[in-house]
Amino acid sequence: MQAMVGVRMGPGWRQALEKALGGAKGCTHLRELLFNMARRDAVAFTPAVAVELASG
Repeated sequence: MQAMVGVRMGPGWRQALEKALGGAKGCTHLRELLFNMARRDAVAFTPAVAVELASG
């Protein structure tokens, strides 16, 4: 998990998850939770939502 500290969600996120949490030493469940969290955030923070949040 420590390898994911500071990694930005965006291009390369899935690859970073695979590198840090994939394979025999990793955790499939945690990797999938983090992947879906990034997908949720990408949908939640679309430009329309960002404008709405900024306007209060």
